[in-house]
Amino acid sequence: MCVMDFMQILVLNASSHRTCTAGLNSVKVWDLIGGGKMVCFMESHNKTVMSMCVGRMGLDENRLVIVSLDGYMKVFDYGRAKLTYSMRFQAPLLSVALSPDCSIRVINSMVFAGKKKLRNDAEKKQTMTLTIKTNWEVGDECRVWWRNESSEGGAWWEGRIESSQVKSPNFPDSPWERYKVVYETGDTNLHSPWEFDNPQFPWENSTMDEEPREKLLSLFAGLVKSISKHQDSYGIQKLNEAAQKMDFCNRFPVPLYPELIHQRVENRYYRSMGSFKHDVDAMLSNAESYFGTNSHMRSKIKRLRDKITKTLRKVSHSC
Repeated sequence: MCVMDFMQILVLNASSHRTCTAGLNSVKVWDLIGGGKMVCFMESHNKTVMSMCVGRMGLDENRLVIVSLDGYMKVFDYGRAKLTYSMRFQAPLLSVALSPDCSIRVINSMVFAGKKKLRNDAEKKQTMTLTIKTNWEVGDECRVWWRNESSEGGAWWEGRIESSQVKSPNFPDSPWERYKVVYETGDTNLHSPWEFDNPQFPWENSTMDEEPREKLLSLFAGLVKSISKHQDSYGIQKLNEAAQKMDFCNRFPVPLYPELIHQRVENRYYRSMGSFKHDVDAMLSNAESYFGTNSHMRSKIKRLRDKITKTLRKVSHSC
């Protein structure tokens, strides 16, 4: 393997016999078994890459997590050179690390975790959103969802915050297991704020209703068919292909594309029609900018926008 460029970070993934190197704003993946040849090149950050790590995000899905001075954390399926997730922070990012089971992610001094006490991924996300509204103090009432031992169902445990203390002096600003809760049973346990539910905030639906979701799935099924039946009249294939190109990823902070939004609908990622519409608007805005001088493609994008707008109008009228 010959690396001619300036290199500042190296990560080895022993399970796939690949290594990843970073220099300035680019990341390269090398195949050690295949003679050290470069198999992937990624350049989706606007500023210097400061840290990266490899983790298993699914049963057999290795992902490369990268953070940069531009404030973005990005997750790549480096086997296919495909961006799968992007998140923007308000400050430059200097470090990232994953726990062995990938349930805990540490970025700078911030800890993000998912624990079995919470019901599912959608509700974990909602719990974190609601607890941001609460400045938890000693003496506050709270409740935590505990799963049954069978992992099927569970119950809310009512309690009160007895004390607040940092878990480690090395991370004084970290909220990780900062609060000691005394339950009505007399039991105590350490918790992070995102595990709490504040009874003063009523729970909203954690996922999109089934009827509008089915209509969106039907919409995407029709759009996929249009690729072959109507010569890609909505530009779906072109948009999916464009999102895999480096100049597209470099140009837009959140390079959304139809296939990704379709997957998010299938996986119940969206909690509301508003969040779905937000992603669609961002995707179409990126596409209009990227294909600015291509009148043929811009007409397809307009046709796609009209198609989605019409579907959303029907969904809103039926709700």
